Amino acid sequence: MKKNRRKKQAQRQEKLKARLAHKGFKDATQPLLRGLPIDYEISDRTRVLGVGGIGAMHTLVMKLALPELLNANGGVLKRHLPYFESDHILSLCYSLLCGGKPLEDINRFRRDEVYLDALGVQRLPAPSTAGDYLRRYETQAPILAVQEAINQARVKVWKMQEKAFFEVAIIDMDGTITPTDAECMEGIDYCAHKRKWGYGPLVLTLAQTGEALYVVNRPASAPSHLGAAQWVDRAFRLVGPMFKTVWFRGDTDFSLTVNFDRWNRQGAKFIFGYDAYPNLIEIAQLCPKQPGKSSNDLPNMRSKHNPARNLTMSNGRSSPSGSLNTLNRSKKKSHPSPTGLANVKPPIG
Repeated sequence: MKKNRRKKQAQRQEKLKARLAHKGFKDATQPLLRGLPIDYEISDRTRVLGVGGIGAMHTLVMKLALPELLNANGGVLKRHLPYFESDHILSLCYSLLCGGKPLEDINRFRRDEVYLDALGVQRLPAPSTAGDYLRRYETQAPILAVQEAINQARVKVWKMQEKAFFEVAIIDMDGTITPTDAECMEGIDYCAHKRKWGYGPLVLTLAQTGEALYVVNRPASAPSHLGAAQWVDRAFRLVGPMFKTVWFRGDTDFSLTVNFDRWNRQGAKFIFGYDAYPNLIEIAQLCPKQPGKSSNDLPNMRSKHNPARNLTMSNGRSSPSGSLNTLNRSKKKSHPSPTGLANVKPPIG
């Protein structure tokens, strides 16, 4: 910011401070809010934008060369009349960033001349054109290509971080419900648990920053863990080369024991909820106490973005043979959970 602008800003702050200061008020004879004349003028040179930060976001997008990455993967358009894939995708993203929700909100921004000038663009796609573009995503492949293009730009941002950023990566996984009123849309279903029509996407996020690494759309009736293993592997391939330690974290639905040994061999660590079955409780109670790492020696596994996911890791130790640290969560009050499982390897299946 220029020196004279900082000076003006400081003067305005001082003026406002004096205006709001307590001045020993006496009993007032009339309310403060009363009818006063106000004049509105249209300036020929000065224009106002209600979403001033959109210019900064677009500058960041251009510095990361995200449009080139989005257009380099083939896309779904054979000809560009005149829009490229990046024009459609970014206009949709910018609409969401500026508070837009339905597809029709794009029209509100594309009719704002100041908004167009802030992006340095002559025109943006109309809602009908954007709808035609979205209907071309008939398979998972082009959607995955868009996510991978965004991840390429994401890696550029990671490389700008300090060394401490790469000490540990915690990948959260969870299934969520995205409700909608359109009960006849393709792929939609009814979630009996939430009593809502909608979709049930699987979301994998980097816990430290809250950024979504992968989002996989599914019907609302789909179980949380459906198809999760392959996306966990893909997320590990993304963060593994850059971070010293990678943790997977999820609730009981993601205790996919058939994958535990493979993840352990790859060097990943994981912390999942696991139902406190009576046989596991009995095994844990019979195990001799062995020295191991306490929860204080482990990285902070608390999620600041989703407090409901905060779990305490049980005391245990990992052995070269692949013994696992798991969390006990009893769904039945008749089977209380022990303090922890040490060197217990749940049955595969």
